[in-house]
Amino acid sequence: MTSMIGFRVLVGRFRCHGTVVAERFGGHELFVRLDPPIGLVIWLRRPEVTAVADGPPAPASSGAASGAAPATPPAAIESSPELPPGQPAGSGLRERPRDEPARPRLEEQPRQDPVDPEERARWRGRVGRNVVEALRFGIVPRYAVEALSVGLERERRLFAADLARARRGGSVRVISAPYGSGKSHALDVIWRMALHEDFVVARADLDAFECQANHPRNVYRSLVKSLRVPGEDARGRGLVGLLDRAVLSPVVVDSFARRRRGAWHEFLGPTLLNWQGLSGDAAGKDYLYQWISGEDVDLDDLRARVAVRTARQALLSLGSYTTLSSHFTYLISGLADLVRLLGHAGLVVLLDEAEHLRLLSVEMEGRAVDFFKGLVASALGPSLPVEYLGGSYQGGRKKIPFCWRPPANLGLVVACTPAPGQDDLVSWLPDKSLVTPLPGRLGEAELTSLIERVDATYRWAFPAVPPPGPQDRRRLALAFESGLESGTFKNLREVVQTVVNGLDLVRARSGWSWARVADEIASFVEGPRRDRES
Repeated sequence: MTSMIGFRVLVGRFRCHGTVVAERFGGHELFVRLDPPIGLVIWLRRPEVTAVADGPPAPASSGAASGAAPATPPAAIESSPELPPGQPAGSGLRERPRDEPARPRLEEQPRQDPVDPEERARWRGRVGRNVVEALRFGIVPRYAVEALSVGLERERRLFAADLARARRGGSVRVISAPYGSGKSHALDVIWRMALHEDFVVARADLDAFECQANHPRNVYRSLVKSLRVPGEDARGRGLVGLLDRAVLSPVVVDSFARRRRGAWHEFLGPTLLNWQGLSGDAAGKDYLYQWISGEDVDLDDLRARVAVRTARQALLSLGSYTTLSSHFTYLISGLADLVRLLGHAGLVVLLDEAEHLRLLSVEMEGRAVDFFKGLVASALGPSLPVEYLGGSYQGGRKKIPFCWRPPANLGLVVACTPAPGQDDLVSWLPDKSLVTPLPGRLGEAELTSLIERVDATYRWAFPAVPPPGPQDRRRLALAFESGLESGTFKNLREVVQTVVNGLDLVRARSGWSWARVADEIASFVEGPRRDRES
């Protein structure tokens, strides 16, 4: 199937043009950046788009055209629109040929906050519309987390304590909550908190196809592609930048690549030695990076290219076998130690959608549990009982331990949707107190704050929309609170979508006021209750 990356396409569902920036599943799904004013970046099935040769050209970034350095945007939305969490971090993207230079990471338009009032209004409108379109799906973009986060004060304190423990050695947290309760949003909150505390952060969204927990290499590859270093934006250098910094420090290199001192990491050791030796060979360096980042490479070809070729320092296979969990947890804990030695607080690993373990066979679920146990052992280290990893499979010809030397300064956060009456998803935890539920309901004050925040963001895109008055906000909050209690609204995602729908009605329909919207929502909530009582 011919690749469509870079093609201009017409998307019938949205009646607009866009540009294909990535593809997955052998090209059957395309990652399309839609043109303004929609501006979404979304996965679409190939039949949903039509390649066009005479469509409008892709819009250029005014900031890039002017050459001016982007200024800091308003505090409400702090960072530039970036790839959706997890998935665009790299899982499923078409792999480049072995000798092709690394392409820049997928990115959104540069962050801009123009000085000119008219241009600033247009910029705010573009960003606001992107956020509003995401909210229609009940999704809060990562760059708008602080502007739209409510009701997580207790959880923030808990997450802050976890980060403090990770800085001292390691921590583990499992977020367990029903669908739509804000688990992914909570991971985004932790992502931002960790970066603020000088942690390097990586995230992967587990699924049933390309990022299964029983295939640890796929999970590791997604983590590496999403790696974010404090001070860098979505276009940062990630692992490449960390390796470049590491080889400049003899102390760091000696910590991973000196056998005589008992400091030899089976993967990072040869990587650091060869990273130094290949400083003048860009193609060889890129090939080495593909290997250490979990891409498919011809290992014999790579061994012939590298600078260090002694038998004792040979490159080992990073295969895709389900039995190699120990290889990748050992590598992740080694990366955590690497970033610690480079002066950062540590590494925080975020794994979402862990409930996909239920879709695996008994044998494959056991492989996934081995992977999770290895991560927990890397994070908690000596505090675990000796028998914790008992029975965990160490595959491969060379028995690689599950964790590099403690303390790793590794923070692990896993989000999952529990099944009623089942705790199999967290059977690998040494202590069930590490499981944290999220508040499925908010009180009147928190719901009022949520309404105000969604309204303020909406009016970035559509400034002429009148805001709801205090009485209307209170009526809406009470209706939503009652709806969440009765089950009329199943989760907070539906509440956010309903607020956006109400804003659409007030903006686009004559005769619709906030009072009428509040009446309709209250009637919608009270109807099922009256039916049950009768």
